[in-house]
Amino acid sequence: MKFFHLSASSRAPPNGNLAVAHEEKEKIIHEHFKTHLGAAPDRGITLNWSALALAQHDLSSLEVPFSLEEIKETIFSMPSDKAPGPDCFTGLFFKEDVLEAFHQVHSMNGLDFKFLNSANIVLIPKKPDALAVGDYRPISLMHSIAKIFSKLLANRLASLLNSLISNAFIRKRCVQDNFLYVQNVVRRLHRQKKLALFLKLDIQKAFDMVNWGYLLEVLQAMGFGPR
Repeated sequence: MKFFHLSASSRAPPNGNLAVAHEEKEKIIHEHFKTHLGAAPDRGITLNWSALALAQHDLSSLEVPFSLEEIKETIFSMPSDKAPGPDCFTGLFFKEDVLEAFHQVHSMNGLDFKFLNSANIVLIPKKPDALAVGDYRPISLMHSIAKIFSKLLANRLASLLNSLISNAFIRKRCVQDNFLYVQNVVRRLHRQKKLALFLKLDIQKAFDMVNWGYLLEVLQAMGFGPR
């Protein structure tokens, strides 16, 4: 991974001292983010998914090959001049010559497509006086091909999301709606003098710490196909 766009002249390591040399800053940044990025260790246990009785969904439409119209619509909806990833291709390149763009990928002869999972990571300061590494937000600049496939899949998933995910993340619905729902439930239980237990979890960097093996198991249990 490459780290660049380090706008501050110093970094604060855990001992509180300031790091000025580029090598020192590189080491501090690497040590900080290696706990959040990269491959997770193997999981020793898993869940009995059949016992959970998760609702099954017909998701066969996600498995069919992409049509030419789907690909064209996705590519031409991309921003033309957004910052590129390691491949250095912007959206404009694909719009100008889609066929040549895919020829460039094909020229790799299928040797190794792991490069699609690599990215340039830009550190954006969260506040004006950013000093510690935690004061910076990492933004990943991905390969354009990976963006296209991600967008294609997102477009297909859009019509199915309402039945698949938590209602806190449905488009046009505010997350505060669920707070109001919980408040109403608490008031009702209080009036009825019923005992209840509510649990609220706030997991630090929850989306950065997802175990991909576990996530794939969840998707398969919900009816997603092998692709």
